[in-house]
Amino acid sequence: MIYYLAGKHRSLGVQLKYFPGELAQAVRLLQYEHLYSRDVLPGGTYIFTDFDRLPPAQLAKLHKLWDWFDTIDADIRRFNDPRRALFRFDLLRRLHEAGINDFNVYRLGDWREVRRFPVFIRKEKHQKEPVTGLLHDRFALAEAVAQLGGSGDHANIIVVEFCNEPFADGRYRKYGAFRVGDAHYVQHCYISKHWYIKSGTAELGVAEIAEAMEYRDSNPHAAQLREIFDIAGIEYGRIDYGVAGGRVQVYEINTNPTVISLSSVREPHPRIDSSKFARIHEEAMLPLARFTGTPLRLPEELVDRTGADLSIEDVHSRALAEAIKTGTERKGASGKLSKIMARLRA
Repeated sequence: MIYYLAGKHRSLGVQLKYFPGELAQAVRLLQYEHLYSRDVLPGGTYIFTDFDRLPPAQLAKLHKLWDWFDTIDADIRRFNDPRRALFRFDLLRRLHEAGINDFNVYRLGDWREVRRFPVFIRKEKHQKEPVTGLLHDRFALAEAVAQLGGSGDHANIIVVEFCNEPFADGRYRKYGAFRVGDAHYVQHCYISKHWYIKSGTAELGVAEIAEAMEYRDSNPHAAQLREIFDIAGIEYGRIDYGVAGGRVQVYEINTNPTVISLSSVREPHPRIDSSKFARIHEEAMLPLARFTGTPLRLPEELVDRTGADLSIEDVHSRALAEAIKTGTERKGASGKLSKIMARLRA
């Protein structure tokens, strides 16, 4: 059995719900609070995700759990050690220092250290769009920083040197590739005229889909991406990257990435078969479910009995329902920082 830990479950729940092959029977979705609410953890494979979103106290507790696993030489299979996995800022800084990324990142308070333009400002966590558009010089950066001065969220805001370039057709590419243990495979190639590429802004004509399929089949950067995953300390996740000057430029590694989106299931593109990638992901995941391991009794100091006393099956069912609910909701922006972000992006 595979136990998939996250703060909130999103697209993997969609895949298990709408593409119920063997994987649906082999995975149980758990939230961290429900992990600690039981005295005994079942044997199996545990995939830890989303820990960069945990509050400091919960992250510290997760570190203690992994320390305990090491102390007893736990007979479970574990992916993504939160004690060594690099979060976005530390990962991008490390890759720049290693000469892999040509661009650097800075905390907002260090914006005067920026040496390369253009840049953009973004949240390190909980991000759908950048805070600003491209800022082409130091004056524009200073002005944007001044507007953010009273946001009160500086610890979560970073300045990123932009590093992507259009191809001969004048459009940008952003690639996404998965790692599941020893399996490495491609998910997407997004093509857009816009510098900040998301699935919603990608062009999906016949030529674009053909290029994405060719990229998926060739997986041209697999060896280098494997090395980068190792540097990041991440065994399960998706790496998002571009290519500039013929060199791979890594933007992030998401430990709880979109596998299959709800929109692609409910309103499928006539030329894109989402179930094909679901099968690829399932084939990579299923070998992990064969590890049985040994049940573990949690030490008393890690058990938290204040939460609901739910079975793993109940927790899993609730997580599936929450994944579908999350996929159907579209919450509007709110709060002071959101209003500033909308003004800076305009």
